[in-house]
Amino acid sequence: MDLFYTFLGVSIGIFLAYLFLVFKRKRVIRNDAEIVMTNIKRVSKLITVEGEFSEVYQHRHKGDYFFKILKSEKKAIVIVKAKVLMGYNLDKMKFTIDEIQKKIIINQKPEIEILHLSTEMEYFDIKNGTLNRFSKDELNEIKEDAREFMVKKIHDSDLPKLALEQGSEGIKLIEQTSESLGWKLIHK
Repeated sequence: MDLFYTFLGVSIGIFLAYLFLVFKRKRVIRNDAEIVMTNIKRVSKLITVEGEFSEVYQHRHKGDYFFKILKSEKKAIVIVKAKVLMGYNLDKMKFTIDEIQKKIIINQKPEIEILHLSTEMEYFDIKNGTLNRFSKDELNEIKEDAREFMVKKIHDSDLPKLALEQGSEGIKLIEQTSESLGWKLIHK
């Protein structure tokens, strides 16, 4: 009889453990999201080139404490990846149309500029000093500095030159199209 009660007790224990695990697994997780459009803006932009960049940005800060007796250094290494679109903001273009003589006169062509820049940043290595620690504001400032660093690198690269060359080819295509329609495109 003792064996029967032992077997029954173990069976009930296993059954209860099974029920506990089954009900524990059936957690319901519900995520809701709503997308709200906040702004719509009409733009006239001509993208001539797209580039992808990757840089390693290093930030170091040395601090002197207690009458320059103690020194503490903190540093951060950030990997910055950027995707940039360069071209013309056509809203800045000034032109006149002479319908009688069928001429489109470009009085002012906009300069090549960065039309869109998206960056991804990943902190690769952060080392706080003993007395000199990074605050959240400092980490955000490092991100902004790294973004500005990337913009400078983009302007120093061949991408603006390529955007200008591609833009010239686009203008030639517009000239040919307008001439095929009986119009003349004139640059000033």
